[in-house]
Amino acid sequence: MSIIHRHVEVMYCDDVRQEIGHKISLMGIYGSDLVVNSVPTVIEKLCLSVRVLTPINEPFKKIEIFVSQGEEDKQKDLVATGPLDLPPSDQFLIDGSKMFVVQTFCVLSPFNVEEETVLKVRVKTEREELRGVGLRIRSLEQTRT
Repeated sequence: MSIIHRHVEVMYCDDVRQEIGHKISLMGIYGSDLVVNSVPTVIEKLCLSVRVLTPINEPFKKIEIFVSQGEEDKQKDLVATGPLDLPPSDQFLIDGSKMFVVQTFCVLSPFNVEEETVLKVRVKTEREELRGVGLRIRSLEQTRT
């Protein structure tokens, strides 16, 4: 039996599209790096799909999502959701569900890149700060040297 913990899943991509049948499509998904020709540059559109998961028996009481740019010593917030409205947890105690999921999408458009940098997602809950995987933005010029 696996132990399920609270965690954040982040996907960085070129676009997020609402499809027929309430489906979401993520287009142009990035791995750990996004390589641009040079910096500074402007990325016309960069999207994030953020999913925050918790075991159904540990519902969130408070949740706030931040998208930040830069290393720890000079990090700045680009997006802050403010406290999200959460439905009562008893609405999810059906059908043997094991996880409660909060999902949101962020769009940075246009996104100015002044220097090589990293994007990160952190989530503040009532008891902890969770961190998602980052996206490093690198210059093709730097990868050649």
